[in-house]
Amino acid sequence: MKKSVSYLKEIHKFFKENAWDLEEYKVPNLWIYDKPTSGNSSLSFNEFYLNKLEEILSYDRNEDYNQSLSKINNEHHGIGGDWSYYSVVYNAFPRFTAAYDHNNSGDLEDFKHKGKVVKKTGTFLKMISMLPYIKSFGCNVLHLMPITKIGIDGNRGDLGSPYAIKNPYQLDESLAETAIPFSVEEQFKALVEACHMLDIRVVLEFVLRTASLDSDWIKDNPDWFYWIKKDQAKNYTKPSFSPEELEEIRKVPYRRSSCIAPSKEYQNLFANPPSKEQIKFINNKYIAETEEGELIIPGAFADWPPDDQQPPWDDVTYLKLYNDEFSEQNFNYIAYNSIRYYDTDLEKEENRNLGLWKALIGIIPHYQTHYGIDGIMLDMGHALPEALMTRLIEEARKIDSDFCFWEENFEIKKSSRKTGFNATLGFEWEFKEHDVGIRNMLITASRALPLPFFGSPETHNTPRLKDLLIKKQYWVLNSLLPSCLPFIHSGYELNETHPVNTGLNFSQKELENYKDFPLALFNRQSLDWDASVELVEFMQKIALLRIKNQEWIATGDERTLSILYPENRFGKVIAFQRHDAFQPWKTILVIMNSNLYGYEKFFLNLFGTYNNEYIEYLSGDFYSFEDHWMSGELKPGECLLFEIHKLL
Repeated sequence: MKKSVSYLKEIHKFFKENAWDLEEYKVPNLWIYDKPTSGNSSLSFNEFYLNKLEEILSYDRNEDYNQSLSKINNEHHGIGGDWSYYSVVYNAFPRFTAAYDHNNSGDLEDFKHKGKVVKKTGTFLKMISMLPYIKSFGCNVLHLMPITKIGIDGNRGDLGSPYAIKNPYQLDESLAETAIPFSVEEQFKALVEACHMLDIRVVLEFVLRTASLDSDWIKDNPDWFYWIKKDQAKNYTKPSFSPEELEEIRKVPYRRSSCIAPSKEYQNLFANPPSKEQIKFINNKYIAETEEGELIIPGAFADWPPDDQQPPWDDVTYLKLYNDEFSEQNFNYIAYNSIRYYDTDLEKEENRNLGLWKALIGIIPHYQTHYGIDGIMLDMGHALPEALMTRLIEEARKIDSDFCFWEENFEIKKSSRKTGFNATLGFEWEFKEHDVGIRNMLITASRALPLPFFGSPETHNTPRLKDLLIKKQYWVLNSLLPSCLPFIHSGYELNETHPVNTGLNFSQKELENYKDFPLALFNRQSLDWDASVELVEFMQKIALLRIKNQEWIATGDERTLSILYPENRFGKVIAFQRHDAFQPWKTILVIMNSNLYGYEKFFLNLFGTYNNEYIEYLSGDFYSFEDHWMSGELKPGECLLFEIHKLL
């Protein structure tokens, strides 16, 4: 088979043959040097990217890297995609993660040098340059938040949300480095190639329930959308229900039968879809002139629980996955029972919006065949119709039998595994009380779980953890527990405190504090890449321990975890062991002080042949077991780790 064009090598060739005299191009030291170093350095634009490309190309095995890593290596895992169990994930929002003030002007506005525009927001080229840094955490998966074309109707901030998807088949042009003569598609192909060359898989995030209010699909497919009367738009909001109705509605996910409809007044805000000829595009907004008056497409809202307090989403709308042409009841409105749980009178094969389903089913294969991606994260995948979800997975795995599907869900469910998912993001434990959160993690990981979950105390939708000691302890837990996949939300390793978005678990005080803050989901923002590298160094050291023992650490076998119970006055010392199921003398012992403000003494009895002196992994200090007992005093938030190879 003929190899496809290597755009990674084409870009490298361009830099080699076309020197450009932008000599003062500031770059974070973390992107340049192997040893973590804070601050930045000034290099030539050409020198920086040429050196990084040559570093990556040194791993070239003369393969065709424009296909999934499983295809390159001729691999298949479990039901397909179960390589997820071995995943250590770096979650990037490219335009934010790779943003930097390269000319030290104090802002993130692009600048010109001799007629060429230099991007300060993140690009695929910059993401390529960051791959050695990302790999230093043991990461073998790059998970990218949506990178598709963004709409402008209703956009917040100066850039708009990546979740306001104008066209899911097209890439966001802003992610192209404009100073080089390669399209955004070619630069993304080069990024996927570079990842595969470094044995890093690429997982893209897709949103298949919503579209931007100015979606490219609207003009030719008005029946794929909900419409409301423009003169009633001021009355449009999410539907409200009485306390008695809410009580019944909350039973719907478990009952899956007929759902309670919103009021007739609410239903009457909506109109039938217009014809294509009636639609006009005026001032970046679609308006239809019909016999019922002018119609517009309404915004979406958080659909569960039905009394969710999140404000409306003004830049996206819900796609109309079912029409009501054949139903006895009118479902021509947006509510929890027409976009999530699907009333049984609506969820029938004859009601499927087949043109829309076909378009949605084709998205993932498009990115497989054009770019060779390895898997997807499906935003709120559990809220899609089961029949649609089944088709999505079937079609993708016809192309690549080892293609992974990750879901966003708040539960770890057997049904997810049965559907074909390989891992779950969004399952959260309570960590407001830190020691309670750690114990809940241990209890969860000690159970037989149907699929692994991502160990991530923060995502782009949650508050950031703001305590360095807590972050260290969670990274240890996430790296060493069974069925737990370490997941770095970019900025975690830099001890970033500002959230990307205010979506879930924010207090009213936090929401008020961030009301006027330019959040990165919508605005030009960058991480503090010049910050202290203390957490970076710590995380890289733990990553080396996981890599060294990956064969038995990266498993879903709950029997390889033993929760221990140290003697401690206030119960603040937490301990556990991981061991190799086939070579039980291989053990990693973890002891941590969940008290972040005070010292804690402990006594720990380990039954077995522990009568020796061991070196603590992080500090290099010696600790002794005497007659199976260890004792010590832990500093606030301190973690001890021991690799113990005992003979039984």
